Amino acid sequence: MIQSSNDVEQLYISVTESVLPSENAMRELKNSIGEFESLENRTTILRARQHLKEKKINKLRRDFESTYDEGFDKKFKRKIKERDGYKCLLCGKEDKLCIHHITYNKRITNMDECVALCCGCNSRVNKKDQRGYWQEYFKRLIHYKLNRK
Repeated sequence: MIQSSNDVEQLYISVTESVLPSENAMRELKNSIGEFESLENRTTILRARQHLKEKKINKLRRDFESTYDEGFDKKFKRKIKERDGYKCLLCGKEDKLCIHHITYNKRITNMDECVALCCGCNSRVNKKDQRGYWQEYFKRLIHYKLNRK
């Protein structure tokens, strides 16, 4: 069994030193080299994937910490969802709700600047060419909801 590059090298030397290597010896050499290279490649690929995953997680964490206000936490999000009846304000879905910042400024965290939307609607309202429309729409909606009580 080949377990290291030294084993592959030793097998290569033994096969090439014989005057006429047998087909079996050549086949074993090719298979061993292939197995070792694929194992080594898989290990390298897995390590690279893990490294990239860790880098991505760290970047997301840094981006979140530098983008969002300190008050944007689970408690605040729960208050927004509660105010909006645990439903998306556009389509009425009750699952996978996220908090949308009406002014698109994530540093502003107050009740009249955020609404609960499902992920699909949140993606829809974040399109840059329609932000003005949605900003005005949600400001009026929140104003109506807050003054109705």
